[in-house]
Amino acid sequence: MQAKDPRLPHRAEVYLMLARAWQAPMHQAQFEAIRDWLAEDLAAAASEAGYPESASLAPLAAAVAQHAQDHSGLLRGYSELFLIPPTRVHLNAGVYLDRALMGAHTIELLEWHQRHGVERRDDFHNTPDHLAALLEFAALLADRAAGAATAGRDDEAQAAIDTLRGLLGRHLAPWMGDLVAALGREAELGEPSRRVYAALGGVLRDVVADDLAWLWADASGPAGVPAGPREVPPPVADGHSADGLRAMIEHLEAAGLDASHLRARLAA
Repeated sequence: MQAKDPRLPHRAEVYLMLARAWQAPMHQAQFEAIRDWLAEDLAAAASEAGYPESASLAPLAAAVAQHAQDHSGLLRGYSELFLIPPTRVHLNAGVYLDRALMGAHTIELLEWHQRHGVERRDDFHNTPDHLAALLEFAALLADRAAGAATAGRDDEAQAAIDTLRGLLGRHLAPWMGDLVAALGREAELGEPSRRVYAALGGVLRDVVADDLAWLWADASGPAGVPAGPREVPPPVADGHSADGLRAMIEHLEAAGLDASHLRARLAA
């Protein structure tokens, strides 16, 4: 069982670092973490986690050194890519997997969150399919699996590993190619700090690919990452649980969005 592998807590640490790096660098502390520590800490954690040496880490270190030395510049680059309409690069999985926000894959994520006792923080104002949220969930699952395995709770550990495998295979790996390609196209335009996120995309792609192959190593079914960004697993069935729909309604309405279409489905 991978949950008993001593590398797993370090892989959880890598996912948490990546999750924080994909959030908007609004505050000085976030900027300083990227400027001063991100490349070095990712390399150290990746080594401890047993990842193969990634060719993407050197470009990230170079991009940070050249283009992430000014807080306002880094924030401009992030905003140009991900925030200012029309959005140049999307960080929500649903845009790639469902061609829509709050679609079937996002409902599935909400159900998985509920199953594992995950609740939205009051200061998080995006949907659960946002890249930073997906990576935080991956970190949580990896950490819980390792902790449960150490405590001898093998069923709990296996459930977390199974969900992590599904998270990577259904919600992350299928659109990594599209994300990296989009970041590459935009890297040479506008604010030079865009290149930091293009390089970070390469690191993320390598981490997801290696973890998915590793998690499939002793599992039934095909090994490895889907061959191309368009090889997307079919959407989950429309027969979602009432609890899952209620969670989605709550999430939408908390964000000030209309959820009447979901309330109609719940009442049907």
